[in-house]
Amino acid sequence: MGWNEVRSLSFIHYKRLIYLAASLLIAASCSKPTRIETVYPNDLRMWNNITNRATPLEIQEQPAGAIIPHHTITAIQVAQFYKGLSSQIAPEVIFIISPNHFETRKDSIVTGKNLEYNTVYGKLTTEDSIIDKLLSEKLATRHDKSFEIEHGIFFHATFIKKFFPEAKIVPILTFWQNNKEDNQKIADFLIKTSTEKTFIIASVDFSHYQPRAVADFHDLTSYHTIKNFDYNNLYNMEIDSPSSVYTLLKVMEQKGYKQAKRYMQTNSDDFLNIQEKMTTSHQYFAFHRGEVESSNSISLVISGKISRKNDNLFTKKEWIWDREYDPKEDKTIEHFLMNLRSAEDRFFTGAHLYIFDLEEHIQVKTHNINGITVKIAKLNKIPSRDKLASLMKEMDNSISTILYEFDSKEELPDVEKFAKSLIDSGIKIVAIRGLGETYAQSYKQGVILCLEEFITEGTNSSGAVAGINIADNKITSFLFPIKIKEGYPEYDFNK
Repeated sequence: MGWNEVRSLSFIHYKRLIYLAASLLIAASCSKPTRIETVYPNDLRMWNNITNRATPLEIQEQPAGAIIPHHTITAIQVAQFYKGLSSQIAPEVIFIISPNHFETRKDSIVTGKNLEYNTVYGKLTTEDSIIDKLLSEKLATRHDKSFEIEHGIFFHATFIKKFFPEAKIVPILTFWQNNKEDNQKIADFLIKTSTEKTFIIASVDFSHYQPRAVADFHDLTSYHTIKNFDYNNLYNMEIDSPSSVYTLLKVMEQKGYKQAKRYMQTNSDDFLNIQEKMTTSHQYFAFHRGEVESSNSISLVISGKISRKNDNLFTKKEWIWDREYDPKEDKTIEHFLMNLRSAEDRFFTGAHLYIFDLEEHIQVKTHNINGITVKIAKLNKIPSRDKLASLMKEMDNSISTILYEFDSKEELPDVEKFAKSLIDSGIKIVAIRGLGETYAQSYKQGVILCLEEFITEGTNSSGAVAGINIADNKITSFLFPIKIKEGYPEYDFNK
């Protein structure tokens, strides 16, 4: 073979390589997108009714981020929120951070690329150049199929296409068990990637599976936690994605958008003609430029009387759902809470401090939370004047709580008079247990709680659990009725 023939063959191979490379590039650029159906993607009349009917919220200044629910029952309220946002912002890219509801992957962060959401207003697509960076920095795992069923993202698609028709999205799913380090990495990426032409949404529903009173208590705690940028309590909030909110708050904090304003609060009960046993609540926040408008806030859960031998239920500073927990294997007194915990252990979740009992009488227990001092003492009888004076001195300058277990030999008027005298002396909360009735009564600067029983020796009884929120010295109390069956407390839906 001569040199000319070799050169000719080399040229042919070269052309084939060029053709192959070009074909691969064209195939990559023209790869078929993952098409995702949204909520009622063909019902233009319904969507026009929702979006046209919605009165826009009056959002006075430009926000950089928001918390918006993904519960379909809130469609009109979400439309109001988006319509209000559209008067202030026109983002080119919207980052949507959502819980990974179905955990199709166990990775801490999941994203998708080349996604195409089918809405009645056209196709909503992903901003793949940013997603490529997210993947190249190994901050997320790509799993497109996760997004085919993830309502935390596709619920928002139609609203985004309607009110921000030119925008593209970067969808991010966070795993329920993510730690702060995982979420901080995503927050750092968003901080360096976000511009004046981007917007960040945390797609989050709030309290789940609880009756309205419990949900309202959870929401009040969550409201102050978010408003205060209270990272210490963030992972104790009763919401479906603390990770999403943590990531959003970290970005807003770094960008200087630290004024969290709640524009609406709703509950699934608001939309139905029946009182649900299990509700879902929603809060709608936008984050504006400015400093944190902080308020000293703390939430407490206080139970009724524990008559059974207590080996574990005293005071706790957090209540975290343990997926592996099996009450049948629990040999401690916590076993008796099995009917009250509810789905995913959400009844108790969300407070700063849980007060079930104290180990000894008239022994002051002190907790320091968010710069607030909480002192708790337990009495089983009205003390002498000297002992009371000593106790009051020790309880001074704090959110003070007295657990008073009623002795049936005492006269009721004496107990009520004593409770009021404690508040007159500066005590904020007096919880009377074993009195035979349940109520919450505001008195001057404090509250008197009658909580009756909580865990008995095996008898049937009744009682209550109290939820207390204290913000800027204002006390808000909630009472959750309890019935006890053979020693086991459960929520009493008949009260």
